[in-house]
Amino acid sequence: MPGMRYNVKTKYKGTIFSAAKSKAAALRAITEVNEVLAQEAVNRIKARLAQVLRNPTGFYESRIAVNRGERYRGAWDNRVAYGGWLEGVDPRNSGRFKGYRTFRLIRQGIDKDHEKLVQPVITRLVRELNGQ
Repeated sequence: MPGMRYNVKTKYKGTIFSAAKSKAAALRAITEVNEVLAQEAVNRIKARLAQVLRNPTGFYESRIAVNRGERYRGAWDNRVAYGGWLEGVDPRNSGRFKGYRTFRLIRQGIDKDHEKLVQPVITRLVRELNGQ
């Protein structure tokens, strides 16, 4: 079934965290950054599916959502039975139809754009941690 998960590493120079707030803030930052990336992935996936699906019924598009774990987030299709076939990763894709590759293409775009997508979140959290 199509899905993607994000792990984010950030670099920031200068004084950021006060000792008392650092651990909770770091965990919250991870969750918020992953939420932003996963929601952007869902939006892009739905937009691409609107372009590529030939006979959309609306069901598959309605199942695309953010998969919320304890801390990590990802985009998935809620395990729709034919999701792997639409993506092109199912053994049944050995015929003419090779799949739309939607999740794979969106993953590449998010990987390319992730810094600018999460910059507002990181900036806000750094200000908050510095008491501004």
